[in-house]
Amino acid sequence: MEDNQLSPEERVERQEKYARLSQALRRLSPIQQELIQLRYGNDLHFAEIAAMLAKPEGTLRKLLMRTLRQLRMPYNQLERGK
Repeated sequence: MEDNQLSPEERVERQEKYARLSQALRRLSPIQQELIQLRYGNDLHFAEIAAMLAKPEGTLRKLLMRTLRQLRMPYNQLERGK
């Protein structure tokens, strides 16, 4: 749904969710933030990220899984603490 199709209340709720997600992302380590950005922001494959960061693909896959798990916890806490 595009922003211009949202009600004012829905726009505010969306902005609040983005703010909570941004806050949760800032709590991650720099390498975790970079991995999230490269994988989802830049839509890179693990092979490309591994080459850029000079780390094994498997290591990055495990790090991303741990990062997403770690990200869910503070994000969920922020969601509950609205």
